[in-house]
Amino acid sequence: MRSDLPTFRAEEDRMDFLFHALEGKAQQILQTRFDSVDYPFSGLAEMVQKLESAYGNPNEFSEARDRLSRLHYFVHSA
Repeated sequence: MRSDLPTFRAEEDRMDFLFHALEGKAQQILQTRFDSVDYPFSGLAEMVQKLESAYGNPNEFSEARDRLSRLHYFVHSA
């Protein structure tokens, strides 16, 4: 870590924290760009976006179920 601030005020600190909190395949997905001098990640949001594109939305089912439960329909009798 470049800082011991508990709030990780610097973007690089947040990026470091995320990268080092990951393990295995998730960390490998980010490794090349994280270590790159020529084409590094621009920020934490880009790192998260890369992980989301690789793994999808883990809450997709529950979010769809919640949206479905909020739908209301009416049957009009003729």
